[in-house]
Amino acid sequence: MSKISLYILSVFILIFSVSCTGKRNNAALSFKISKQSKVQAQSLGLTYVAVNIRQGSKSSKPIATFSADAEDSGWSATEDIEISFDELPSGATFIQFMGAYEIAGGGMDFAYAMQELDLEPGDNVASLVAHFVASSTRQATIAGRYLTDVSSGPTGTLVMEFQPPNDDPVMEIQKNEIFNGWFRIFALESSTAGLRYRVEESGEILFGGPVNVSDFDSKVSQKVVHAHKPLTYSSYGDEEREAEEVFLGFFAAEGVTLPSQFACYSSLDEGILNVFVDAAKTQLLVFDADAVAPSLDEKLYVSGGGELSSYSDYYFSANCNDAQVSAGNAIRLYHHQLSSGIEGMTGIQGPFLAAYPHQPYDHFSKTSYDSVGNSVSIEWTYLPGINSTIIGGASLYYSFHSGDDFHVDDEDGIPCDEVAESAGFTFLDETTSNSLTGLSVPDMTSSNMHNVKFLVCPYKEENGERRYYASGLEVHGINDRGSALEDQHFGWSAQAATSFGQSNFTDVQMGGDHFVVDGKTDLTTTTKLSHPSHGLGKFSDGDEVLVVVISEYNDGCGVEVDPGSYLFTRILRVSGATNIDVEIPRGTWVDSLIPANLNNSHSPGSTHCEVQVVKVPHFTDLTINSAVNHVPYDKVGNNGGGIIAFRVSGTLTMNNDIIAKGFMGTATAGDYGAGNLGKIGSSTTGSGGLAALSGGGGGGGSLGAGGSASVASGGGAVNLPNNANYPFLLGGGGGGDGTYSANGGGAIFIAAKTINATGVRYLKSTADVPTGNAGGGGGGSVHVIAHELIGNKLIIAANGTNGSGSGSGGGGGGLVKLNYCTNSLTGASPALMPQAYGGGAATGGSNGADGQVDENSNTYFCN
Repeated sequence: MSKISLYILSVFILIFSVSCTGKRNNAALSFKISKQSKVQAQSLGLTYVAVNIRQGSKSSKPIATFSADAEDSGWSATEDIEISFDELPSGATFIQFMGAYEIAGGGMDFAYAMQELDLEPGDNVASLVAHFVASSTRQATIAGRYLTDVSSGPTGTLVMEFQPPNDDPVMEIQKNEIFNGWFRIFALESSTAGLRYRVEESGEILFGGPVNVSDFDSKVSQKVVHAHKPLTYSSYGDEEREAEEVFLGFFAAEGVTLPSQFACYSSLDEGILNVFVDAAKTQLLVFDADAVAPSLDEKLYVSGGGELSSYSDYYFSANCNDAQVSAGNAIRLYHHQLSSGIEGMTGIQGPFLAAYPHQPYDHFSKTSYDSVGNSVSIEWTYLPGINSTIIGGASLYYSFHSGDDFHVDDEDGIPCDEVAESAGFTFLDETTSNSLTGLSVPDMTSSNMHNVKFLVCPYKEENGERRYYASGLEVHGINDRGSALEDQHFGWSAQAATSFGQSNFTDVQMGGDHFVVDGKTDLTTTTKLSHPSHGLGKFSDGDEVLVVVISEYNDGCGVEVDPGSYLFTRILRVSGATNIDVEIPRGTWVDSLIPANLNNSHSPGSTHCEVQVVKVPHFTDLTINSAVNHVPYDKVGNNGGGIIAFRVSGTLTMNNDIIAKGFMGTATAGDYGAGNLGKIGSSTTGSGGLAALSGGGGGGGSLGAGGSASVASGGGAVNLPNNANYPFLLGGGGGGDGTYSANGGGAIFIAAKTINATGVRYLKSTADVPTGNAGGGGGGSVHVIAHELIGNKLIIAANGTNGSGSGSGGGGGGLVKLNYCTNSLTGASPALMPQAYGGGAATGGSNGADGQVDENSNTYFCN
């Protein structure tokens, strides 16, 4: 129980005048509030203010209220805060003030002041002395569903109220909303100044009275899960994030007995992306379902609820499957969403089910772009039990906002349509369902579609009038490609330091868990990818995988899916005895693949679609002692290959090189090298890494076209739809003709907190060197994400190789994307060498074109 502070705050409401703008019989009232104060040597910062004004007696309802949060209001750190009311009626008036002051080092104190005065027409001033009345050292988010019978709860405006001392009337602090029982509130621990929540329309008090955090300790059960987050630091900024708690689940009103609702969480221990336990941001916060009190300062601790022992059970167990969540009988705790704040773990955003990529079902906001018609489709999902009597419809607004400063806050109580207007959004359309299709957005093009922001504002009809809720759903950008996981992170591994050489790194950790997808079945809850024999035993529930379109011709995968399209996601479930089934979340371009084309041959001119799924292992530390020479992509033998992808949350020590091969060249005279369009006839220059007859160079894995041979064209460059920042990962094309035409360079994705190049080290997708009259191989693509580069010298290469013999073209250059924060390499200048050169031609041929290097040393995770 909190201690009650009995000392007096030396905050005097300073007096000043402001001209009255109302009618002669109306009054204006203004005052200032001190931003900071010192009490008993403690530094206090005002973090929240609420004012209620009542006319006549204390028992009357407030005629004017004001509330503001320091974080959102832009208050000066030193100047007093000015508050004014105009157009107040003259006469007897009762003023109440509540201030919440944050104590240095944590905790919160509450000050209260009141004054009775007679307002006169014109200007009026107040003189108040505020006293500290309570303190709290514990706070929590309470979220889930409050049920007044087994299947429904209240709907309306939820008023947070503060109970002052001395029998003064309860103050209105702020308002948010409750939707058929779905709610999210803030709770403190105080015996004298507890906060309570009242449904404005019905007068019902949630939980029957003041809400104190300790009251919920006894509610932890199968139906309620309790999570405690220690002090953490976010990679999105330098701010320190306080310790927090959340209680999530199903709560029953007095006298109501609930059936078998279930609050579930996965017991998979893992680091949480972009959330750290140390100020230097080197050690990830780890979720540990078995953590106990001594480790609470470094781990996310969870108690109560229903622990599910595997990642698969988290989504498919009888208590927590899609049907149970959709019916409102289950709630999931999303510990992996902690980077967005502890409220993100609840999955509740007003009346909406929040959009989390780990969910296996279609309950999220989703946007798609039609490049042919330049139109947008958008859909969203309401929480279970939100029906047409609660949400009558929704209006959709759009804006080309820059930056991430816009945010809808339902605690402001401002209707969503008014928020949209004040924030510069423009009305686009409206619907009584939960989707809009074929929308034409003015001024939107394929190059700026990712910058558009949408705001969904729900409303209901009351007595023939439309009333908008304060809650809104923000949708940032058109995710036409689909992304199931953020790619710029260093993994969630909590393993011990590990050292791997060539053989066991490629074979045990990655090799074999590459496989080519030959069939696809859409399920109700997931997308399922399968292969008749390959990949058994190589995947596990919860693994991160990289899904890549390796080769496509004649829109075989679909109009909006191109070679090189990729995404990162997690495996929800692996099953099958003789056939391997890998199930991943829905909501990406994988959903729209054309199953009939996935089995087709990539022979010349064949309409086909080849998709590869690659396991992405996570390491705490990784040492490369023997050179990693990964095999080229092999469609025919179903052996996968061509891609290296992994993450290191600590240090990647390179005592040797990492090399990946891409598409195969040919050893047959008159044959074509393979590429991202398969094997194409000599009259087709096309798009992407292909190689023509008589030694044409392989097209690069990016913008570099392959060099022409004396009698035929080389492979064309990949045609990126927008720019080099387009999601793209692909190997280079193999050379054509010849005794030995070179294999192209492969695709490499490495994300490591630190990369230590102990000597002159290579990360390269550079192609093989051909022999005879043969075309050079095209460079592939290398994407490196690192916080710091240390050691000697690092060469990151996606070069094409030279043609050989006579009449042969060089391979095209590939793509290097390098994102890092600091470069401390000390080798011979330049110590960091990203390169994507085209290969030279043999006599009578032409050179391969250079590719592209995209180097960025100021990415968001550097802050």
